[in-house]
Amino acid sequence: MVNEYILALKYYPNETESPDLIEIKISCLRLAGNALVEMDRGDESYDYFMQFLAMLQTKEGFMDKPFHAQCATLGKYSFANQYYIFRSLGGIMACERENLDGAIQCYERCLELDEDLTRDQGLVAVLADLYQSKALTVDIQDQDSYKQQMDLALNLFHNLLQKTAELTPFVECSFASLLSKLERCDEAVKHFENVIKRADDTPIRITDADKPLLDVHFRREIEVRGRFEISLKVQTFYELILTYMKLNEVGKAEEVALQLENYVKRFQSTPKYSRALSIVGYAYKLVGNKEKAAEIFVSVLEIIPGHLPVTEALESLCM
Repeated sequence: MVNEYILALKYYPNETESPDLIEIKISCLRLAGNALVEMDRGDESYDYFMQFLAMLQTKEGFMDKPFHAQCATLGKYSFANQYYIFRSLGGIMACERENLDGAIQCYERCLELDEDLTRDQGLVAVLADLYQSKALTVDIQDQDSYKQQMDLALNLFHNLLQKTAELTPFVECSFASLLSKLERCDEAVKHFENVIKRADDTPIRITDADKPLLDVHFRREIEVRGRFEISLKVQTFYELILTYMKLNEVGKAEEVALQLENYVKRFQSTPKYSRALSIVGYAYKLVGNKEKAAEIFVSVLEIIPGHLPVTEALESLCM
């Protein structure tokens, strides 16, 4: 059935102004998403549900409504599993609408719908990051509220660890990052090192919603690029360096920077190389090796001339 809905969608114009056409497209998108969920292909349903939600925005300004009103609207439609529609909505609210509270409410609803986290324990990492982002932005001046949000993030991981003996590399990296922010750096180091042993070249997407959680160099990349992808292992190496610097273990941080440089060489013939190499440069800058950082920044600028974050980082070495 899913192929029939997809085929039907191809025949409708992209510019859909007629109310009747909007309703037909909404119906086809919902049914296509539902069909994929029923076939145990839920991960493939997100694209259709996100288009479905975009059509609801066109129809009635759905994204501008408060969460309870969004729930009321979605309650008018039947879904094979509400988890996937709320997971889709959470992604839009976080990454496109930059609505922290709205995204948190969506992902909390997902947690209610999948208490045992049988679908994706990555939900814990995403929601924990949102709690931390709220703590580091909205609630940063209110210590009680800040602590409450950070505790919510920590409790998510504690609850997950009661359900499973092993975290995925992505989730374990997120957990280690939280521990580092909570100044539990020795614990964080162990988890980061474990991720480096287990992780592959799987890319992770970093968006504007992640800015409060990032260091100054990554934030600048986001401001210029909007969003970008890097290998989970590259991200983990970098966060381990940051954590060692918190512990004043400069020698160990330098060792990890060298490991990162050697790891990044595998991307040399790919489009990922310049981005990964710039992170190596930031790493050497962090550990105080200005000469090596400058050498790498120059190499990056030969590949992507004028790239502003790297240019600024290079100029700062001369100050």
